[in-house]
Amino acid sequence: MTPHAFRGLHPGLAPALLGAVLLSSAPLRAQTAPTAQPASPAAAPAQGAKPLRIQLTPAQEKEFFTARKAQERRNHTSRQTILRDGLRCIEAATDLKALGACSQQERAAYRALMVREREETLTLFKRLGVPLPEASSNRPEAPTGRSATP
Repeated sequence: MTPHAFRGLHPGLAPALLGAVLLSSAPLRAQTAPTAQPASPAAAPAQGAKPLRIQLTPAQEKEFFTARKAQERRNHTSRQTILRDGLRCIEAATDLKALGACSQQERAAYRALMVREREETLTLFKRLGVPLPEASSNRPEAPTGRSATP
């Protein structure tokens, strides 16, 4: 931040405010400094650090890539189908209630696709003998649905 940012203030206040801003941002700069990687791959990542990536053998990596590429291709086609069906539903809608039903159908289709993707990925991990990724501790739990009360 430069002194001219405080140009419209009282002449005695500008240097004091600039100093206060610089002092208050010093801890932020210190916190954003790069951190050292754990010494050994078995060491647990520190709080807030990225977890270590799973190391695959070349054969596992090739099989994983082939399976994931096929899965992504299928999922891409499924998303296109969901959008196409949604558009047909929207075109056929005659009132707001029907339009809302189209949105609900589309959301349900995307949720089902997401569940199917997750199951396929877990099956792939198990087939390759790769440990399942752990859930992030700083990520909130996904909502389970709408409340039963109106």
